[in-house]
Amino acid sequence: LTFSWSFGGTLATGGTVNQTFAQSGDVTVTLTVTDSQGNTAQKTQTISVASSDLVGRINDAAGQSESMLDDILANATSSAGAADYFANDVEEAPNEIAVKGAFAEVGLILNVADGEDTTKLAQDAIDWTRKTYGNAAADILTAKFTAHYLSEATVDAVRDDFEQSVALWAINNGKVNLSYQQMWIPNLTTLVSQQKAYIEQLRQQAVTAAGSINSTQSAQLVQDLQARLLGNYALQASYDQNAALPIQFQQYKSSDENDWTTFSIGQRLFTVSSGLLDTALGGVGGIVATAAFSATQAEQDIFNTLASQSAEAQLMSASISMTGQGFVTVNQISTNIEVGLQDVIQTQPASPSSGQIVSITPYTQGTLRTYNLIPTWFASSAYANVVIKNSGTQTATYRLEAFLTKTFVTGQLPGGFLGIGQRQYEIPVATSEDGITLSAGAQQTVTLTYLTGDGGQVPEGQDITYTLTARAANGYYRQDQQNQQFGTIYLDENGNPIDPALVAAASKPQPPLQSSALLYPGTNMCAIQISLQNPFDAPTMVNLQQAIPAGAVIIDPAGGNYSSGQLTWSLNLQAGGFQYFQVVLQLTAPGSTITNTVASIYDNVNETWMDFTNTPAISQMVTAPAPDIQGTGFSSGAFGLNVQALIPGVYTIDGSTNLHDWTQISTVTNDAGSIQINDPDAQNHPSRFYRVFRQ
Repeated sequence: LTFSWSFGGTLATGGTVNQTFAQSGDVTVTLTVTDSQGNTAQKTQTISVASSDLVGRINDAAGQSESMLDDILANATSSAGAADYFANDVEEAPNEIAVKGAFAEVGLILNVADGEDTTKLAQDAIDWTRKTYGNAAADILTAKFTAHYLSEATVDAVRDDFEQSVALWAINNGKVNLSYQQMWIPNLTTLVSQQKAYIEQLRQQAVTAAGSINSTQSAQLVQDLQARLLGNYALQASYDQNAALPIQFQQYKSSDENDWTTFSIGQRLFTVSSGLLDTALGGVGGIVATAAFSATQAEQDIFNTLASQSAEAQLMSASISMTGQGFVTVNQISTNIEVGLQDVIQTQPASPSSGQIVSITPYTQGTLRTYNLIPTWFASSAYANVVIKNSGTQTATYRLEAFLTKTFVTGQLPGGFLGIGQRQYEIPVATSEDGITLSAGAQQTVTLTYLTGDGGQVPEGQDITYTLTARAANGYYRQDQQNQQFGTIYLDENGNPIDPALVAAASKPQPPLQSSALLYPGTNMCAIQISLQNPFDAPTMVNLQQAIPAGAVIIDPAGGNYSSGQLTWSLNLQAGGFQYFQVVLQLTAPGSTITNTVASIYDNVNETWMDFTNTPAISQMVTAPAPDIQGTGFSSGAFGLNVQALIPGVYTIDGSTNLHDWTQISTVTNDAGSIQINDPDAQNHPSRFYRVFRQ
């Protein structure tokens, strides 16, 4: 027998043949069998030919996306563990922390609820409340639901009641009873497993459907799946980069418990990484509302309250937020690839968004002055102007991110001196701008900042990865990615270009103004420490001002004059001269915001004023500072003593002649930071030692 094949006009012979087709779609196959006598038999059948490119892209996009979900789960688990770890050392703002943690779990419950199933949502809310706060809280919520929804229930109404109930219970009862890992990770693990199973189911259906799709549609679907896969890579990279900060700090601290410093990384932790702040806020607020990276003012206030606390409180807040954001990212990645696979199954090629990074121009702005023929450069800001363009045919919303490494510095603060025992940590961060909506063909300049008056660094010579992601109604697509070394254009204070050779040859001293705010446990007392140095090699005039929070009581103005919410000083500093101030305040609440310190230094050579701004880094001290006692000399037969005590309270002053046997001299109540007492018995001893302690 001989076998002759016809594949849509292409001929082949043999009992078994392999045939590759130029394009996908339906093909008519005819087999003709001939025996030795010349007799023939014929069979014709239509077969479906699948695009190998499409099948390969289906398998790759689905498999890679499933792996991404595992990665997000792993980092979310680490973030939750970091939250539990840092929570052990957080004592301030317990109500805000409880609300933050509770709302994180509320967000998970609200997102898990299926569609408009209000009954399931209400039951999930009751079950969670019972598990977290007990039967009494669950019964109250049940009664509230029953009273409100006898006639009609809406998802929004259930959500609102649930959120309000949780917030009240968190405030009234303190921190939730479960660890953050217990609150989050089992449910998130289940969700990842469900999403992976669903993606696999869609993958198999898409491979089957690929056989009936023509070559033109196959090419379009391949392009769409590839764009979606790149979009998922961008979502994963954004999450991993932002989650790395609290995770790595937890690793640093846990491996160095004995020497972990008490100096908070302060507001600078989030100032230098605005993308982290933006994403972290969305980690809680965005779960409840949308998948967007945004937050309500109320949620931002909670975050800011935490951010003004200790390093541990800030890092715990970031950890919670990134754990919550993990849930959002899992949903984003899953939905993105699921829609793409469904497009294949339904043979509905999408029209992916299109966009590009047109240009990246980095700038560093500052002041260049020459003193005794020595040029000096002070950098005040660093940023990149990135031009992006919507090169597609439909309106799209874009997210632009820059991935780089930041150096975070912590240091102990013994005796009021800065910079003692400093440690540096190199941690990857992301800065970003989101919600950039462009119509077809439009372009826009987006500014990503690295250094401002609030803190940050000039990423001089650092390789920075810029990623542009589009978010359209039908999915997430990575549009463009470029790597560029931060080789900057230098600008003076007026925005005029400066020859980079001049800056390269200039000395680059530390900023002459530094400030920090020290918060103490169990009190509303705050010490603002300001250090100021004349950066010039000649005497100069300095005007210094420190904003005072509304309602704060000034215990010690450190010689400053108060007016209209500002403490001000007018100084004359010698060449290289240094001046240190400690302003003592009693705040209305521990989380009161401490705003900018500003110094105007007169440049005698160039006859102009130079302004320097610094946002005090917030430091939550582990213990209250010890009181200080100094002698003021004899008067009227008594030896005068001046006791400086930052924390209000009852203080005991003892005297001794041998440092072994002590006699109580006085017990006084300190309300104003300075206590004056007299020791009339001092004249009866050739020598006298004194000590003071708070009861």
